[in-house]
Amino acid sequence: MNPRRHENQQPVVSLAVLSKTVGLRELTSLTDQTIVKALENLPGVARLDVSGRVTRQMLIRIRPEALNALGIGGRSVISAVRAANQDVPAGRITRGQSDVVVRVEGKLASPRSSSA
Repeated sequence: MNPRRHENQQPVVSLAVLSKTVGLRELTSLTDQTIVKALENLPGVARLDVSGRVTRQMLIRIRPEALNALGIGGRSVISAVRAANQDVPAGRITRGQSDVVVRVEGKLASPRSSSA
């Protein structure tokens, strides 16, 4: 094993984000949208590992009689939600010395955030 290569794989910075006034869900969102995005755009940043996230969940109540009336099956609803609920990396833009990560944000923020 090359010791130099092993050293390069170790984290350079560890950061803890804490708050006495903000809940875990909001703190997770703030961390993802502000801190992670800013850090991943810095030159030389290869990877970010975030742990301790509180993930958002959305409960979708399906009314079978309404779906039947429209001729839609439950699997179609599941497929539509999965297709609409994605954050997709779109690549990087490089200008001189700076690199910018481009991401297409498509995660559902609310039950009404989809245009479907």
